[in-house]
Amino acid sequence: MNKLMQYLVYVDDGWGVWRGSLQELKILTKKANEINPKFQVTLDHTAGDQKRLRILDIEAWVGGNGRIEHQFYRKETAKDYCLVATSSHSLKVKANYIQSEVMRIRMNCSKQEYAWHHLERFRHRLMKGGYPIWFIDLHY
Repeated sequence: MNKLMQYLVYVDDGWGVWRGSLQELKILTKKANEINPKFQVTLDHTAGDQKRLRILDIEAWVGGNGRIEHQFYRKETAKDYCLVATSSHSLKVKANYIQSEVMRIRMNCSKQEYAWHHLERFRHRLMKGGYPIWFIDLHY
């Protein structure tokens, strides 16, 4: 039986679903790190107390139904800024910025209910950045 159920790669980040033991996964990681010392694999897992994985801008976990759930993730250390309303970008660029961020947040959530909190935080950053409510609402 193949214990690596799924493995996805984006540039230099990888993410997978492993159905074997944690010890077997650690052995696999060690073997992977022996291939080329210039490229090293780090291991984050959901065994023990850690039940969620974060990769790029997604946080993933196994839901109560046994399916993989995910939501948008923004590091705690990320600055609370956005493209400011007073920038020299055109209104079209600013509108596209808002629309693309909203779409990215929604697409990175397996359920709409997970997106609401992140959308409200983004709305707050936009208001802090000087965007009028009408402009935000128009492009949300």
